[in-house]
Amino acid sequence: ELTNVISQRGDRSVYDTMRDMIGKRAGAGNTHSNVEARTTAIYTRVSADIHDLKDQLRTKWAGFSQDTELGNEVVRYLKDGTVKNQEMLSTAAKLADQWKMSANKLKALRNKAGGKVGQLEDWIMPQAHNKTKMLGMGKDEWKAFIRPLLDIERVEKQTGGKIDDVLDNSYDNITRREESNPSFSSVVAKRHEEQRVLHFKDGDSMISYNEMSGNTDVFGIMDNHIRSHSQEVAAMQLFGANPDDNFNRLLDIARADGMGDFQEGKLRSLWDLSLGNVDGDNIVNKADRVIATVG
Repeated sequence: ELTNVISQRGDRSVYDTMRDMIGKRAGAGNTHSNVEARTTAIYTRVSADIHDLKDQLRTKWAGFSQDTELGNEVVRYLKDGTVKNQEMLSTAAKLADQWKMSANKLKALRNKAGGKVGQLEDWIMPQAHNKTKMLGMGKDEWKAFIRPLLDIERVEKQTGGKIDDVLDNSYDNITRREESNPSFSSVVAKRHEEQRVLHFKDGDSMISYNEMSGNTDVFGIMDNHIRSHSQEVAAMQLFGANPDDNFNRLLDIARADGMGDFQEGKLRSLWDLSLGNVDGDNIVNKADRVIATVG
């Protein structure tokens, strides 16, 4: 499909064709689908199932208000099948069901596109880790904090290693991940294939960890999961199970077609943003900053 798009570009350069395959340019007509448009379509499609969850758990009043108690009850219901505040039981159950429906739909779309995400028993939502907080605590303090919150027997059984070694590796992987490999995996299809290994005892343990070294915004965690997976599904649909590899192959064709270093840099920046590999602060250059300041 990629070679067909390139071969049918007409008078357009390979650079322009690749750029249009990633995102829409202002004033340019869409001759074929692109990652940006598909990401939006997938995100909208999956998010439609969590309309009540989004309305009740999102931040309100310009980000100064959020129902964190209900968010925690949703976590408890997902993990333990119950809640502390029984008055919130029916609401928490409804929101939890909406989330599971969306997460399963997203997993099915990803696997259909070439991904490999299996069913992990009792998986409820992504586990957030605050790298800055973890570095501030240091490895020893972080290990001492998280250890009593974990189902150690299950962690050791799944990994085949001792809990100290598992926690050492987990701390190093989480705190060094962005520095060593921003995209986490060159093969996007396998990016979420590895099962998580830090299994918490119960919902309260997860909540305690999020308060100390994770993220207390339950909806934010869920929304980011949907958004990042939507980006990866869109990329795999257009560029195959290994989008990065195919993108680099197309760069070779574009160079042979006359693409210069400046254009290549712009193309790589657009690609990294489209896959969520980095945020804007990581790729904006000095020229961009000057233009933005003048604007």
